[in-house]
Amino acid sequence: MTKKYKNILFDMDGVLINSMKYHIQAWKKAFSKFNIEVTNQEIMNLGGMTSIETIQIICKNKNIYCDENLIQKIKSEKGKQLDNIFKVEPFPHVIEELNKLKESGFTLALISGCRNFEVNKTTNDFFPNIFDLIISGDDVKFGKPNPEPYQTAIDKLNLNKSQTVVIEDALSGIESANSAGIDVLALTTSFPKKELLKATKIFESHQKLFKYLNP
Repeated sequence: MTKKYKNILFDMDGVLINSMKYHIQAWKKAFSKFNIEVTNQEIMNLGGMTSIETIQIICKNKNIYCDENLIQKIKSEKGKQLDNIFKVEPFPHVIEELNKLKESGFTLALISGCRNFEVNKTTNDFFPNIFDLIISGDDVKFGKPNPEPYQTAIDKLNLNKSQTVVIEDALSGIESANSAGIDVLALTTSFPKKELLKATKIFESHQKLFKYLNP
């Protein structure tokens, strides 16, 4: 099989590390402190967005007035809650497979909606010297599903979109890649296959995904 892609843009949570459960728990505790109740599904549906966008959408959907002061308080509380419980758990064999891709000459980038601190700590601890570019939620004005995160990576690395693919698990991330005009491969780590149909191709395991990327 001839390699179709030369550049791979990875999401982090739900793709490289098994961490969405910690984000959900932190968000629920943070919102609860301000008497705002949210469900797991509400948080899952907003995966990949920046913290500010997540707060704005939750408040809008619940008809809650949310000024800048409240946004910053909830954001800060979510950060505190996450720092208390967060554990980085790379999915099995991901580290080895990323190193294989790097050795095979792929250009690799990490595009996450998380805070710069979280992204850098994770990459330094588990994925050092792998990514040619790292973009966090702090580096863009608009997070996923806006195309800005992935378009920024394309621009910074001067990539050919036809040779580039995004790896995602979240609906907002798939929409972001689609809006940027980039193929997107989806993993069923966070959503069932039937909800990921807007992806170019869907994989039910990391093993099958990496075999497809680097046969």
